[in-house]
Amino acid sequence: PVGPGPLPPSTHKFGDDLTSLALAVAREGCVDETLSAIVADLEVEDIARILEEGTHDNIYANIERDTLAWIKKEMQTIAKEESSHAALAWRTLNWVCDIDADACEAVHRDVFDGASLELRFNQRAMNALSETSVVRDKLNKDWVKLLEAHRLVRSNADISQVKESICGESDDSFNDIPTGVLRGMIC
Repeated sequence: PVGPGPLPPSTHKFGDDLTSLALAVAREGCVDETLSAIVADLEVEDIARILEEGTHDNIYANIERDTLAWIKKEMQTIAKEESSHAALAWRTLNWVCDIDADACEAVHRDVFDGASLELRFNQRAMNALSETSVVRDKLNKDWVKLLEAHRLVRSNADISQVKESICGESDDSFNDIPTGVLRGMIC
């Protein structure tokens, strides 16, 4: 029978330390996986535009159309998988915040602070294949949506309207990363 194999060895040691777990989940999942999904999605948009318009003044100029279409499809898969990983991280963080306010506060202080995020956003934007300013703007815009959703969940606000508008839709009804992550976070 085919099935999942054993988990790879891990160097993460959390024990009963929810703060360490929350910090690792926030850095590696909420931030890094979310940013990876957004950047991959931007790459899909760039390739789609190139396939439509036939632009030849970019890194894809010498790649055959069929190969470029394959790359686009693979990048769509990567973006979707990264957004699933991000959603799991956000759900995990929301759970930690529900049971340990100090751990949650440590995340907001040490990971979600402006300077840490700006550094990560700048690194991602500079390493992306798309124009740096476009990537930076998209990262900021999408991040704000997700952080606001996290804050709403954390505040125990009535998010029934948000759930109704997002959770009632099929997986194929949205095509942007923040909505996909948000759906995985709260549905």
